[in-house]
Amino acid sequence: MIAWKRTPSRSRLLPAAFAMIGLCAAFAWGGVAHAQEGPAEVLAAAVRTQGFPCDKPLSAEREGQAAADQPVWILRCDTGAYRVRLSANRTAQVERIQ
Repeated sequence: MIAWKRTPSRSRLLPAAFAMIGLCAAFAWGGVAHAQEGPAEVLAAAVRTQGFPCDKPLSAEREGQAAADQPVWILRCDTGAYRVRLSANRTAQVERIQ
């Protein structure tokens, strides 16, 4: 019998994969018009997985100067604002702003 081991790299990629799927689904269901219902919630979950507080996401706006393969979002929560850079092959990079 073969015992399969779970590699640590897969468990680290899982939150980023769910975040990307959620953002794609949000755009498929209506794009930016539903920014508070889709991307803000998904980005808030990514921020919380990295230890930052964001219980109530208020808005999510995409930064214009970011590269297409690594979208950058500005997430505003009740506790502060964050710059979130998404990448397909690693976890989201979160930076607290203001």
